[in-house]
Amino acid sequence: MTSADAFIRNDERSVLSKGLNFAMAPSRIPVEDFVIATEKICTQLEPQKADALRSEVTFTLHKARPGIPNLSKDEREAIKRLRQDESIQVLPADKGRATVIMDKQEYESKVKAMLDDEKMYVKLDKDPTPQYKKKLVSILSRLKNEEETESQQVQGSIPDI
Repeated sequence: MTSADAFIRNDERSVLSKGLNFAMAPSRIPVEDFVIATEKICTQLEPQKADALRSEVTFTLHKARPGIPNLSKDEREAIKRLRQDESIQVLPADKGRATVIMDKQEYESKVKAMLDDEKMYVKLDKDPTPQYKKKLVSILSRLKNEEETESQQVQGSIPDI
């Protein structure tokens, strides 16, 4: 329990008890998202297959209905309040499946103290990401070339019937 816990309302406690991986049932079908994703895929298909996919997605979206809400109105409002409250940080507990609410300043000071611990963390002179990215691209390119070579070898070894 943190000092922030004293200010948690029952509806907030109820929704937090469901856990951070809890998924709210959508209140509407995200039609626009499906249309955008479908069109993105259709650019990679033959026109006839693209039209068939569009038709199937349209048919499915016309039949689709949102599921039964799995949160009460109070719980939905509680989620909104918790998201808007910039003075708290909601996070998973170190152990177990509990949810912890901390004062944001307290949380940030603990994180800073951990990062300042030179026994645990070493400050880097520069960002190593570009080097790792270059190495990864090199490995992936080599693997792709090996795969293409193997594929060509297999194709060459299959007898014509």
